[in-house]
Amino acid sequence: MLDKNELPNDFHRRAKWVNASQFYILRVEPLEIAEYYWSNMHHVKGHYLTHGRERWFEIFDRWWREKRVNEEENSKRIKFAGLTLDSCFWAKVEEARECVANVRSNSSYEKLEELTELRLAVHPFWTATQFPSLRGGEVVP
Repeated sequence: MLDKNELPNDFHRRAKWVNASQFYILRVEPLEIAEYYWSNMHHVKGHYLTHGRERWFEIFDRWWREKRVNEEENSKRIKFAGLTLDSCFWAKVEEARECVANVRSNSSYEKLEELTELRLAVHPFWTATQFPSLRGGEVVP
């Protein structure tokens, strides 16, 4: 029904379906990411976030972002739980892991910039002590 656009006009605004889609993403997408990297598809197609993510995950994610913008959710519980609401966290970790391996082998400046961007994307979970190969912006072998 989603592919054929047979849904009601306000379907993506109904809380029941938006919440159900978010629940689905949080449960299923990490498994999709694990299978993608386990089967080495990232060597064939590229990384999951740019080349492997299914269309419906992107649609559901867009619905969730639109819902979050429309609602005022500033309670402490939502902010605390927000740290675990990134269904693509493991894809970012895998991409960063491969980037670290490339930086260690090549020591190129472009890869270092890419790694810094990835580090910022995973920042709440990744501290400087857990990232020993970068100290003060320099690559340490």
